[in-house]
Amino acid sequence: MVKRVAAITLGCAKNQVDTEYMLGMLPKSDYVIVSEPEDADAVVINTCCFIDEAKKETIDTLLQLVREKRKNPGLKLIAAGCLVQKYVQELFSEIPEIDGLMGTGQVDGLAAALEHVFAHAKERYVSVKDQGRATSDFGERRLITTAGPTSYLKIAEGCNNRCTYCVIPQIRGPYRSREIEALVS
Repeated sequence: MVKRVAAITLGCAKNQVDTEYMLGMLPKSDYVIVSEPEDADAVVINTCCFIDEAKKETIDTLLQLVREKRKNPGLKLIAAGCLVQKYVQELFSEIPEIDGLMGTGQVDGLAAALEHVFAHAKERYVSVKDQGRATSDFGERRLITTAGPTSYLKIAEGCNNRCTYCVIPQIRGPYRSREIEALVS
């Protein structure tokens, strides 16, 4: 049976690109993308925690989805991205309604996460590892969600600087970029 998946992206343009890759890699025979969480069997929220306001918006959105899940207990909720990468243990213990947790290095793991949460209702899915390759290395498997003639091209990921005020290296990992040939092709 085909499952309906909605996605919510919070934060920066890098998160938008990551969400587009996550959705683009879902098998078309198993999943259909819907625009509204109310119409979905599963909601994926790509989270942000770069600044306090973004962290608050992410937590508020997660709690709003938890309220929606209480009205619709069959709804699956997967949190992905930066907040998960930094606060996986806290999210796991404080918001048990989240069915799946995926870090920033697991952009290509949404299909596995969805398969798990639908097959194992009582067992949560957690995949937070070291940040992997730049998401733009996933080729053409991207579902562009922006309207109009423009979209983002992600040429690099992470940062090697360790500024005391910035969490990007902790969340996104070390700096890595795509080859110029891949960008122009």
